[in-house]
Formats: sequence, structure tokens, C-alpha cells
Amino acid sequence: MKNLTPIKSIKDFHITQKPAQVWYLRRYIDENEQFTNYKDLNFRRQSSIDLVDYRIFYHAIGGEWKWANRLIINYSELDKLLSEESREVYYVYESNVRIGYFELDLSKVEVELVYFGLLKPYLSKGYGKKMMNYILKRLQTIKQQTIILHTCSNDSPEALDFYQKMKFVIYDNRTENQVIIT
Repeated sequence: MKNLTPIKSIKDFHITQKPAQVWYLRRYIDENEQFTNYKDLNFRRQSSIDLVDYRIFYHAIGGEWKWANRLIINYSELDKLLSEESREVYYVYESNVRIGYFELDLSKVEVELVYFGLLKPYLSKGYGKKMMNYILKRLQTIKQQTIILHTCSNDSPEALDFYQKMKFVIYDNRTENQVIIT
């Protein structure tokens, strides 16, 4: 992966908390809903994750938005978390170039979209919609009827609007301290 800076240690960052407006969203998936398959993207579920590479990619996507949660836990905890049987991590490729990723937690009745992101050059070009349609189709296939997620005012300014355009509905919002890196 070119042009992505290695993350040597959490010591590379300053960890702090910042108040943020947090929106909790939910979407119901109708069993008859139709989702488009996109042949131009390749979705690869990760079975064995290179944790150093994962953190570099995570930071490349979320660094601008101060994503921290996967950077502040040690490698052992990260490996345990990402190896859970109920967790699915997908890397998204266009023409064999990794452009994004998402993480699902299927451990509860309502599946949680834990992370969802694209590298900056691929934002606002329709890739997010294609990724979300893949996720919704995947969940429909395994008979999951509900997906939840949260986003906050520290995240991309377009995130909330995007999720609402994808038929997610806010079911709760509140101000919370969010762990961020600087």
C-alpha cells in the first residue's frame, strides 16, 4: 500500500477526549428489497488480518476524523476482537486497489456496522452507496432484518446525511465524550 505512513506505536499519537454530538441510527431490511450488485468492486472478507496493515489502513481512512478505538488498544486485544466469530471485516477493492473497508458485529439481534470508510480519493464518487448496498444485501441473505450504527460530529460532515439517504433513521442522539487522537 503506497503512501500510507506506518504506525509504530500508540506513542505516535496524543489521545484525548472531545465532546461530540452522537447520532444512533437504525435501518430495517425488507426481505423483498432489491439491492444492486456492483461488478466494479470486489469485497473480500478477511479471515486472517495483518494487524499492522489493518491499523495503517484504519488510520488512512479515519485519521482525518480522529478515529482512535482501533489504535488505542494493544495488538493482543485487537486480534481477539477482530477474530471473534461474530465479527466480519471486509476490504473493498476497485481494480485490485484497496479503497475502503467495513466491519460488522453480528453478535446481537441487531447487526452493528462498527466501521465504514473509504480512502479520501474515493469519497463522494458513489463507492459508499455501493458498499452499503453490498452490506444490506449480505445481511438480507443471512436473514438479518436490522442494522444499527452510530456516527458523530467528529466524523465526516457528510456521514449523517449519507446514512439517512441510505434509509437509516435516527433513534437516539446525545452528547458524549469521544476518544480521539491528535
